[in-house]
Amino acid sequence: MASKQHAIVKDRDIQGGVPVFAGTRVPVVVLLDYLAAGQSLDDFLAQYPGVSREVAAEALEEIVSDPGSIPLRVPTSGQPTSDHLMTQGVRVARPRSDN
Repeated sequence: MASKQHAIVKDRDIQGGVPVFAGTRVPVVVLLDYLAAGQSLDDFLAQYPGVSREVAAEALEEIVSDPGSIPLRVPTSGQPTSDHLMTQGVRVARPRSDN
């Protein structure tokens, strides 16, 4: 029985090991950034025609089933912010405001 091929590939020889869509050099986090910014999958696919709808959907399924599969990027300040972490699919508790 053949094993299912993953939609997300992590290979040191491709983008230095950054998770990319299978068969491309497009980092998966780009799609997450699009979705976090309120853009649609169609918007992403229009800008990255090398990524098929099927591969993008499979990648999202892989992320949902294994949220740790996409490493967090650290903002240029060097410290991840809660907003930044949430764009990467990490739930962050925000302090309550007692105004």
